[in-house]
Amino acid sequence: MRVLTFDSRCDAFASAAGDYRRRVLYPDLVSTGARLISLAGPGATRAGVLDALASPQLSLFTGSGHGRSGAFFGDLFELVFNADPFDRCVPRTARGVVVHLLACKTARELGRAFVAGGTAAFVGYDSDFYYDEACPEIFFACDAVIDRALVAGLPVGAALAEARRAFAASIADLRRAGEPHAAAMLQFNLNHLCGPDRDPAFGDPKAVLG
Repeated sequence: MRVLTFDSRCDAFASAAGDYRRRVLYPDLVSTGARLISLAGPGATRAGVLDALASPQLSLFTGSGHGRSGAFFGDLFELVFNADPFDRCVPRTARGVVVHLLACKTARELGRAFVAGGTAAFVGYDSDFYYDEACPEIFFACDAVIDRALVAGLPVGAALAEARRAFAASIADLRRAGEPHAAAMLQFNLNHLCGPDRDPAFGDPKAVLG
């Protein structure tokens, strides 16, 4: 299967998320059999992602960077996707892919626009995504469970269930370790994780990667 990865590195948050995904997540996806098309740093542009989305047999678009309710941004805060109106130039070959964005607030409007535009499912957050600078990898690892589960063959709904369990386990671990602030931040992220397992506006919970 082909997976498009996209990671802006325009500031500390974007760099931390992208670096974790590059070092830890992507080797795991490759070992599971995924073929990656990777756009990162200066290559994380609108032109690059639209060209990559035209690739045949693309199954998953997983991106990290900055977002707001109706938009997702690439390197140097270039607007990559806009929900109002939804981009008409998204290639038809991208219809049916699963989209997962590690970005603030994109589930509010943009995720719904992706599904209305033909993608199989959207997974993301409807508020800010927080992490503790003292233990950032715990936060990114919970989100990464989504991509690992999808590439392993789980339907979107089941992948989300696995991720929610990972969030809950890490929250419990942080509380036991005497880190209530970090636990509260991770709980906030879990509370705002959105997908088709709980809202049909985000697509089909039974969708699997092709």
